Amino acid sequence: MTTKNQEYDIVGDLHGQADKLTALLEHLNYRPHGNHYRHPEGRKVIFLGDFIDRGPKIRETLHLVRNMVEASEAFAIAGNHELNAVFFHTPDGIGGYLRSHNKRHTESHAATLAAFTGREEEWADWLDWMKRLPLFLDLGALRAVHAAWDEEAITFLRGKTLADADFLRAAATEGTPEFDAVETTLKGPELPLPDGVIFYDKENIARNKVRVRWWNIKAGMTVGEIVVPEKFHLPRQLRPEDLERLPNYPADAPPVFFGHYWMPPNVGKTSLAANVVCLDYSAAFGDNPLTAYRWNGFSRLNDSAFVAGAGEYQVYEEIFIYTDERDRRTIGNFVTSEAAVNFCKSVIDADIARLRADATGSVDLYYRYLVSRTVVEISGPGSSNFSSGAYAQSRVEEIARADGLPHRADNIIVTA
Repeated sequence: MTTKNQEYDIVGDLHGQADKLTALLEHLNYRPHGNHYRHPEGRKVIFLGDFIDRGPKIRETLHLVRNMVEASEAFAIAGNHELNAVFFHTPDGIGGYLRSHNKRHTESHAATLAAFTGREEEWADWLDWMKRLPLFLDLGALRAVHAAWDEEAITFLRGKTLADADFLRAAATEGTPEFDAVETTLKGPELPLPDGVIFYDKENIARNKVRVRWWNIKAGMTVGEIVVPEKFHLPRQLRPEDLERLPNYPADAPPVFFGHYWMPPNVGKTSLAANVVCLDYSAAFGDNPLTAYRWNGFSRLNDSAFVAGAGEYQVYEEIFIYTDERDRRTIGNFVTSEAAVNFCKSVIDADIARLRADATGSVDLYYRYLVSRTVVEISGPGSSNFSSGAYAQSRVEEIARADGLPHRADNIIVTA
């Protein structure tokens, strides 16, 4: 498989969000064609895994993806939720399963179990399909993986799928090369927290390890600096053994696209490095839109190629690159104006909070907001009722009063 003369739309984690997927495909100009979607200009989709669990329409999502794959209109790779499902439903030969049916594992898989209650024969067919999914995609000029591209793990996994019963069991057995390669590729590298330290993830699960990035890692960094999706205070420096075991994607390697990491939905969509793109912006939850990247064959990535969601109300972000040049991109598309307004407010609030922390009480807060960051606006029917500039001004005035600072809001430079 190669990318010669072929353009792709790469889509992040779906998690049963069939309606969001349909809306995104139509927004990208894919049109129904029999039982699948097709692009009139021959573009194809690359799905980055995690099709099941959490969302309201898991069966419909699976059918959308599989129908496009079988019509040669898309590629699909396995995510960790497909891996976990296969393990969960495969007997271990000693009275249990390759993934135990404990409370946490069962709750994580509950939406899928409910979707296929009374459809056990159909579900068995889906499990066979998941076993045959590629564990990564290497198209030469671009690469796709669910969680992490580690060249050593990828080399080991070439030509392998979970359809091989021996490989499947080895991949579920901690301490084997198969286990290590699959864990890294579909779940990403992790580092342990200090003894006695835990944190709670977005699903309120206690963790004693943190997910860390696998690009732009340098000696002298702390563990906290490389935690993904967001840094937090963890001052321990990376040890030589950490640097040795963590993959570090080369800066001159082809662009790689992945999902998995629950990036914050209220931030601008941008590449994480010159050749590294995450496309999981927490679309499994609430009104958060699905995110895609429109790859047109260029090795140099462009933030304007991100497309977030689809809908009648679009939220735009403008980044000031130079004095007289702006880079404008869509960061959200929503079906209702209320959802668009709430998203717009969340972006502004997050920007102000960051600048407030950076400014530490300085009047820089008033001069820097939006000038050095973003301008956010909404377009759509009736959206003129909301002014991003007025909202930003009122929020900064509130903060100024709370901090006991002179509130010179007239000096804030904003664009509504």
